[in-house]
Amino acid sequence: MSDFKKQLAQKPMLGIFVKIPSTEIIEMIAWAGFDFIIIDMEHSPLSYGDVKLLTSVAQPQGLKVVVRPWNFADDTLLHVLDTGVDGIQVPQITGPADAQRIVRASRYPPLGTRGVAFSHRAGRYGFSDTKSYLTEANEETLVAVHIETRDAFDSVREIANTPGVDLLFLGPVDLSFSLGVDSDFVNGGLRDAFLKINREVKEAGKQMGIVVGDERKLEFCLNHGIHYVVWDTDVGLFKKQLTAVRQTVKRYF
Repeated sequence: MSDFKKQLAQKPMLGIFVKIPSTEIIEMIAWAGFDFIIIDMEHSPLSYGDVKLLTSVAQPQGLKVVVRPWNFADDTLLHVLDTGVDGIQVPQITGPADAQRIVRASRYPPLGTRGVAFSHRAGRYGFSDTKSYLTEANEETLVAVHIETRDAFDSVREIANTPGVDLLFLGPVDLSFSLGVDSDFVNGGLRDAFLKINREVKEAGKQMGIVVGDERKLEFCLNHGIHYVVWDTDVGLFKKQLTAVRQTVKRYF
């Protein structure tokens, strides 16, 4: 099973959101030296089949795989986890009750309500030792939740102290809109929210995550002890490079 949570506790790790169902892109991300990917089902048309295919390519390359599902219904989380991913990162929660529900749905009995099966990829299609598989899945699956709504932000202490929640992910764009401030968490309107979330997470002994897109934000996050750092998306990086090329050649065309 995964040692992702242990690695996060020891050092910063660099990830990227994946929205394009391309095995070639996954391999390039691994060869570029990234540590993990977040397969984004919330803001893309990726299917469970896409998740399974991309995961089966990513993990042998040494990438950890987290999935952001489109909702946190029990069956959604069940299907995602059955593909054998290392964790889930759940958006749009509003408070500790949502966090508790997510934890229950991601854990096998007696710790939760996840449906038991061994014939899926997570169980190595039945080749895993059943007892150790259930124990390891309960212990090692990363459970991350987004803090990106006002309600979640107002309940951040309770969410951070929810047993089974490992990581709180600050969604800068959504949270800035929800709070009515700009999305700059270094020197702008979201700074106070960043510092509050970071403080509550540390006091609860959990991890914090965030997405960055420049060195200034990266250094700020590392200086505040954030280990789960996401640099943009595959789509975003492709757009930036296309724009740079177009600017370079614009006087010729």
